[in-house]
Amino acid sequence: MSLLTENSDSDYSSHCVSCAATICPEAPWMARYRVLYRTRSGIQLSGVNKTKFDWVVEEAFGDPNKLESWYFMHIEKPHKAFLVHESCWSLLVQQFEGEDIDLNRLFEVCKEIPPPGRRDYWNNCGDLGLRHHFRPAKRPIIKGLQDAARQFPKMPKRRKHSGSKSRVVHDSDCFSILPLEIRVQIATYLRTADFLRLRQSSRAMAVVFGIESFWKSRFSQNGDRGFLNCLAENPRKRESKNWRLIYRCTARIDRCDEHLWATRRRWRNNRWLIERCSMIRTSDEHIVSNQGLLNELCWKEVSTEFRCDRDSRPENRHGGKENECRICWAEHKLFSQVVLLESSINGLAVSIQREGAETYITGFDLLNADPERPNVLLGYRLPGGSVTLNFYGEQLIGFTVIEGQGGIHAIRPIFNENTIPTSWIGIPEGFGICKPTELVLERNIKAISGKFDVSHSYPGKMCSIR
Repeated sequence: MSLLTENSDSDYSSHCVSCAATICPEAPWMARYRVLYRTRSGIQLSGVNKTKFDWVVEEAFGDPNKLESWYFMHIEKPHKAFLVHESCWSLLVQQFEGEDIDLNRLFEVCKEIPPPGRRDYWNNCGDLGLRHHFRPAKRPIIKGLQDAARQFPKMPKRRKHSGSKSRVVHDSDCFSILPLEIRVQIATYLRTADFLRLRQSSRAMAVVFGIESFWKSRFSQNGDRGFLNCLAENPRKRESKNWRLIYRCTARIDRCDEHLWATRRRWRNNRWLIERCSMIRTSDEHIVSNQGLLNELCWKEVSTEFRCDRDSRPENRHGGKENECRICWAEHKLFSQVVLLESSINGLAVSIQREGAETYITGFDLLNADPERPNVLLGYRLPGGSVTLNFYGEQLIGFTVIEGQGGIHAIRPIFNENTIPTSWIGIPEGFGICKPTELVLERNIKAISGKFDVSHSYPGKMCSIR
């Protein structure tokens, strides 16, 4: 099976934007593909095509002229088309969970996919040179379940009254007054790591740990184990499952389990595309900004180094323009934004992008207490990936900022009275992270400024805050 390798330096390798496998007739699913392409009226999606040739082999050793017309549109620079296997597109549609796919946004995201093998896009999955026999329609098999089940600790049975309100109400535990069904529903909206932290501080939520419906929710399309969603959505007849056991046994997937490993990789790649589609701004979106304040106010600032993750283009290294990047030899589009913190702002919703063990702050929603006035967005909003901070009537006077490679990893708000206990928003540790920097004013913050990029492998990462 032809797959791209980590050492592939081609700027036009004919690979699928979802799974990174090539377009070729070696397997039926690899031969069927769609094309996301640019037209005068906007971005369009082609119907299903079927190739008779291995595109990579033909462009390297054969005769590219006998390839389909889509090939020639695909290799043009700037990009006019991207390829995706039909089966990969179907999975991507499922992972959007019924949302309309904005093809214009998706096209912009595809332009920023790092070259094959770069850790940013492939989520530290390692070398892509593996020649596995991957069949997308094949049902994954979880190995070692029987052996693990014999050693798996049994959960104590719940008492009959546990489905209603708790008999003992703890004043400090607000969850104890809720019925168990509501507590389970709350837990399903949390990432597993967040729930495990919550159960350590709430005895009422600790009960949820032993409930199978909670663990089954981890296998939803975009849950922690979403790549195994077929086990939950299409169960076999008379098949009962220990979802907590399956969750535990799939915490680490070895490369020797080729099919499961490839299934997870494609699912992760699709998550990469979906999250960035939610952050990319289109040209017709209005950006609220008070640029005049940059010269009117005194600013405290922290900046991070911009990092380009595009593929290098050595053919353009000579005679480049002054504003072109010296890695990809193209221009990066940056936009700066300044927003006022008016007196009616009573909170922030901080959007966080997770990349493996690291986090990046992508923007703020300034929450307005006046229901007739809209919230103001600084930077990029990441749906489902935000932490809300309530000011509780206090004045926000600054932040402690953790900066690092390519963006701001974490922030901690600072208030004038210091009565609100605050913790880090984001993870303040990781590769290439610098020491904390304090941006603190004597009085409340009047405005926040940020510079954002739309051409980074992490679109919308904050590059400066003032």
